[in-house]
Amino acid sequence: MRKNKLFIVALREKKVYFDQYFVKRYDFLNRIIGKSRVVEIGGNLFRLTVSSEWVDNQQLMLIYGHSIYQKDGDGQTGISVAVELENKEYSFRSSYGVTNSVGNTKEEILMCSKTDLPVLILGESGTGKDAAARSIHLKSKNHDRPYVIIDCQLTSEKEWMRFFHKDSSPLLHVNTTLYFKNIHCLTINSMKLLKDQIENSNMLKRNKVIFSEVTVPNETVSLFAKYILEQIPCVLLRPLPIRERKDDLKSILVLYINEMNLEYGKHIVGFTDEAHEMFLNYPWPGNITQVKRVLREVMISEEGVYISRENVQRYLKNETLHQSGIQKYNINLDQSLEDIIYDVVRITMNQENMNQSKVAERLGIGRSTIWRILKKKEK
Repeated sequence: MRKNKLFIVALREKKVYFDQYFVKRYDFLNRIIGKSRVVEIGGNLFRLTVSSEWVDNQQLMLIYGHSIYQKDGDGQTGISVAVELENKEYSFRSSYGVTNSVGNTKEEILMCSKTDLPVLILGESGTGKDAAARSIHLKSKNHDRPYVIIDCQLTSEKEWMRFFHKDSSPLLHVNTTLYFKNIHCLTINSMKLLKDQIENSNMLKRNKVIFSEVTVPNETVSLFAKYILEQIPCVLLRPLPIRERKDDLKSILVLYINEMNLEYGKHIVGFTDEAHEMFLNYPWPGNITQVKRVLREVMISEEGVYISRENVQRYLKNETLHQSGIQKYNINLDQSLEDIIYDVVRITMNQENMNQSKVAERLGIGRSTIWRILKKKEK
């Protein structure tokens, strides 16, 4: 604990997560004196109020709070909150926010942040959808309120049930930003729960709601994305892939080089003409995520002040042009075979608009097998 600083914590909870949390975050607490903030501690959400007094040359910080959402003890990570975001400029200065600060994207994000309508972000893998969602939150009137992220790819059925039915669920909050990402990964059951919540509550009016989906060229969007587009008044944001932002890529590379010079202590001025041309003409199927990773590798290994053609060529040669569909669905091969099979069936169900006969035909298994796989997992 810092010298001359005394923390008095009054939290209406039996569990104590807080000893080191407050000591390490003194600067953050000092900034929110007199304000109310939601913080995440030990995977749970607490609303804190902080006051401060000086007594005998000691700063006395009184921290009062209560739980507003607690997770189970099973370590699920599909639902999380980002709360310590004091700098609104983060939205266009963060690593992936850089791509949203160039071209028309910044104006589109600002427009999305000013409307009370929900926002649907559709874009290929690596196009900065998460950064766009956070930028919308930070530029909106809810910028100092909780920012809850619900990753539909990682959220278990058990966690979905708690999220929809608990009295402390963020769905019941007011002026919160709810970001549902990877909605193409919604199961049949969670899709129904979310649809019922939208239609039978004021969730969309009480909060800023953002949805995002990974899209694939020449493929239709998921069933739930179609539902949003056709049934819900919303604003559509489509971050463009890098292959359609060649002019923007030039500016993005300059910004990233400056950022990485500071990060790695380099003094790189830019590219040679040939190296620059190779970077601009590469198809970049992984979009800005791939651009940044490759540029980082090139810069770390570069010994001169200009990035050479040979260096760029060596790293681009090692890049594999992955199929967009694999990037989109990102099935976790480290999980059990049962879970992998379930993910394949769930993804195919979304592609076939929940038609079990077509899914069974595509996968070469019986409809009864499809039913058993889904039913067993969604109990």
